[in-house]
Amino acid sequence: MKIRQKALLALVFGFVCFQSLRAEAAESSGTVATAQKEGKLVIYSSTDSASVEPLLQDFKSLYPFLQVEYNDLNTTEVYNRFIAETASGSGGADLL
Repeated sequence: MKIRQKALLALVFGFVCFQSLRAEAAESSGTVATAQKEGKLVIYSSTDSASVEPLLQDFKSLYPFLQVEYNDLNTTEVYNRFIAETASGSGGADLL
């Protein structure tokens, strides 16, 4: 698969994920209330931040009260960070 096709597929997948999160949040006022208390969404991703920026901006416009921390990592870093944080019981990403 060509790089452009992979990037397009990643963007479509990301859009679908964000739309799903948006629909879920709209259905559950408890989710929105909890998000307002936490005030932050942490994402670990291997998608280049420049490619996902339009999706992040759309998300931020829907939920301006949330600070979005986007961590652009390679896949090994995403995996290792998730495993280490899970093992230690420390907080980690909300979305991988």
